[in-house]
Amino acid sequence: MLAPSSCRRAALVSIVIAALGLLFGAPARALDAAAAQATVETLHDGLSHIMANGPELGLPGRAEYIGAVVDRTYEMRGFVARAIGTGTFGGFSEAGQAEVVEAYRQLVVANYACSFREPSPISFTTEEVSAGPGGTLVVRTALTRRTGDQIALSYVIEGTQTGEGRIADILYDGVSETARRRSEFGSLAAQGPEALAQAIRSKAAQIEAECEPQAPAEPAPEPGPAPDTHFGSD
Repeated sequence: MLAPSSCRRAALVSIVIAALGLLFGAPARALDAAAAQATVETLHDGLSHIMANGPELGLPGRAEYIGAVVDRTYEMRGFVARAIGTGTFGGFSEAGQAEVVEAYRQLVVANYACSFREPSPISFTTEEVSAGPGGTLVVRTALTRRTGDQIALSYVIEGTQTGEGRIADILYDGVSETARRRSEFGSLAAQGPEALAQAIRSKAAQIEAECEPQAPAEPAPEPGPAPDTHFGSD
């Protein structure tokens, strides 16, 4: 039997997912529960890897590793469209859309590479897979911290033409990531894709700078005496 707090989280997630239904169209292809769960566990395995090997990998190594995992598990274009508004995103040129998608990918990678940067007794548990909006599936998981506290992570998974699952949204303790980002980036999106992409890249760079600050530059040496250029004899 689920604990009362778990029941409340599950009820909240169900309400939020129902509200997300209008944002999802017909699936590209029916998706089975095993494929949806495999997608989420691929991401979790990648996060566990960079967490366990974080100091050795360094920020560039963690970003490279988890970036490849993100590319295999996210439906980044649809994720971004919902994060800034499908109508707004659809009004961008193809080049503008591509620029914003790449910038948002950098933000996702920076968040992961900096949040999971050192060994820690954090564990992921898959709890259940259920039907979601628009033919999607929802994989409910929990992240357990060293203190025993849990964060409910629910992944909305879309099917691809090849039957694989891709992450279309994530709910953190019942809060939709795409809805939260839409509130954050809405006014910037109205300024156009270039301004939006630049703002997202700046946010990613700030996260990386705070995660692993650059060592201060070595101070310049004190100027020495002028070189002796007198070669002749007195």
